[in-house]
Amino acid sequence: MEIEPPDTHARDALARTLKRFSLTYEQHQLLHGDGIGLLATQLVVKRTRFTLFLALLAATFAILVARGMISAGPYTLWAICFAICVFWLWRRHVKTTALRIALVAYVAENGEKGSIPGTLADDLRIGFNLQYDEHQSLRSGDAVLAADRIIRRCKANSRKAVRGGVFLSLFGLLWIVSSLFSGPSVLWGVSVWASLSLLAMICVIAITVNDRATIARVEKLLRDHESDADLLARRRR
Repeated sequence: MEIEPPDTHARDALARTLKRFSLTYEQHQLLHGDGIGLLATQLVVKRTRFTLFLALLAATFAILVARGMISAGPYTLWAICFAICVFWLWRRHVKTTALRIALVAYVAENGEKGSIPGTLADDLRIGFNLQYDEHQSLRSGDAVLAADRIIRRCKANSRKAVRGGVFLSLFGLLWIVSSLFSGPSVLWGVSVWASLSLLAMICVIAITVNDRATIARVEKLLRDHESDADLLARRRR
């Protein structure tokens, strides 16, 4: 009895759907491997979370528009923001729904669940925007080294952000000095310095929080793939 080759129609449809999204180079490589289901599942989860955030933002703008109309106050700007959010929300919903349908068809045809854990390399390709040296580590088969490089990069970014914030705050002191010898009052110089310092602090906090969250995600993946980490540790001894 001749065995028929497995039908790849659902897989091809899922790959075509995924190509409509902005994927990194490493994520594109998963379209041709076993990690396509995991990639689609992770993408659906991320897009669903952001879609819920957009819905909350649109509802907030709708409340501001309604309050402006009731109180005869300005509401044109809020109405424009509401329209933009609704249009963006509709587009994301359509694309996410198409991806979810393609994923369900792929799982039904192949009997595989997209949530099956992949390798450390697959998780890094899916969840992070990798730089060149990190790409090279994955291509050489050393996913743990790629994870270590991501952690080092995030720590370096945080240090650079702190130095940049300090420089911006010190740069703001020039306005205080200039206000001593020019027309504007000293209070004007202090207000400019305070504004620049506040901006620097907000930027530093945002960058640091993002880097720490990325490091936490990488460390969690390393704990989930302890066997890979053990192999690397033995190789480095």
